[in-house]
Amino acid sequence: MNNPIHCDNKTIKWRFENVKEWKGEKRYSEEFEIDSVKWKIGIELRNRSGKQDLYADFYCCSLENVKGSICAVKAEVILLRQIGENNHLSRFSENVKYFDSDDYRYSCDVPTYFWDNILLQQNRLVKNNSIIIEVNFDFIFYDFSRKVPNYSDLVVKVEDVELHFNKGSLCMLSDYFYNLLITNNSAQSSEIKIDDVKLLDFMKLMMFSHPNVPFWQAIEVIEFIKTDDCDKFLDLASRFKIKTIPMKIATLLETSNNSNSKCVIMKFIKFADKFNFPRLLQTCMQSFKSSKELKEATKTVEFEALSDVSKVQFLRRFLDFE
Repeated sequence: MNNPIHCDNKTIKWRFENVKEWKGEKRYSEEFEIDSVKWKIGIELRNRSGKQDLYADFYCCSLENVKGSICAVKAEVILLRQIGENNHLSRFSENVKYFDSDDYRYSCDVPTYFWDNILLQQNRLVKNNSIIIEVNFDFIFYDFSRKVPNYSDLVVKVEDVELHFNKGSLCMLSDYFYNLLITNNSAQSSEIKIDDVKLLDFMKLMMFSHPNVPFWQAIEVIEFIKTDDCDKFLDLASRFKIKTIPMKIATLLETSNNSNSKCVIMKFIKFADKFNFPRLLQTCMQSFKSSKELKEATKTVEFEALSDVSKVQFLRRFLDFE
């Protein structure tokens, strides 16, 4: 697999001039280039409840009209105070946003103030008829559309888009591709087609399977595993027999489950049961501090769906309280 571009703690900033005369139409910064990936900031006013809100958009320009590329972004968009101390207001998204050629904009409203309030002098947000938008962000960019000379020797077609890989790397990553290309004597194939999977989902799976791409911080993986998207993502990992993704999640969850609610713990137990991670299951069992908590857990939908082997662990934990 090609190497991704992985950058943390990047900042871009742009001053938008003549804001007092501005009617709210879309305005853009110049493009910023970071490790060959291009970005820009946009602003506009949108009506809400009869008043106008300031919205800031953050674009990955390198994805525009480029099928076969993906970017995962975590961003903090800031409207800077230009006078005095404590000099910023921020709107932070804890969720990772995935960009591709169909959706390469990170959009959020600048919090707290309507546009009329932003213009007020006492709020210290406008100076010399200008405002400053700053974006602090981390990103991972992966271009599967690019054929790397002397490396890329396989085209995987998904939704009629050609994605370039190295056969050896792909076979090491995935037993599915090993069986398809090696065991089934298709090693000479230069192109294969995969059906019944969305392009964005497949690129996301391949990107986070790369050994040089960690998942984001543990808290974000925990938020992710609570969602339905997690089940879909892990089902896809199972389909293509990629073990690195559930292993990464399990390792993070083993060290982070104690501070979570029992409802979330049951999600973790469901994950541990499905992907056969006994150590994670044992760690989750220790988070139940009384037989009452255990009894409540056995009434959940997640418990009913567990295998008999995992249900036995609940019985053993009950015995700890006898």
